[in-house]
Amino acid sequence: HEVMRERPRRRDASIVSRAMVRTIATCGSIFVVVLLGMLGWWLYTTGEPTVRQLTVFFTTFVFLQFWNLFNAKGFEAGCAASHGIVHSRTFLTVLALIALGQWLIVELGGEVFRTVPLSWQEWAWIVGLTSLIALGGEAIRALRRRQTCSCRDAR
Repeated sequence: HEVMRERPRRRDASIVSRAMVRTIATCGSIFVVVLLGMLGWWLYTTGEPTVRQLTVFFTTFVFLQFWNLFNAKGFEAGCAASHGIVHSRTFLTVLALIALGQWLIVELGGEVFRTVPLSWQEWAWIVGLTSLIALGGEAIRALRRRQTCSCRDAR
């Protein structure tokens, strides 16, 4: 509903705005630092990452992307990314398929995907720490948000 109230863009206007480029570059930089930091630490401490460490790396990568979906959803909405989420069956289905697919690949993929099962504590740490990307995005949006949410009726 909110999008329909916006003025049309010029035909020659870029699809990607400056704010999008800034957000993509910021998130991408954070992802690179986190992931290369993990690999660098393992190379420094163990010489070569183990299969378990590479499984943690892979799962961290996927869950960084998973949580960044919330940032993408809330990017121009002006409201919390979770606003109207119970009505977004497609969004919830995609989230469920990503999480389930990752769990299946890690827990049952074994030799095919070169993964080893992770403990529930490892899963909790990965999901919890990677969720900071969504929480950080939400905090930034909250700081920018006006007192009244412009998308109360949007779903």
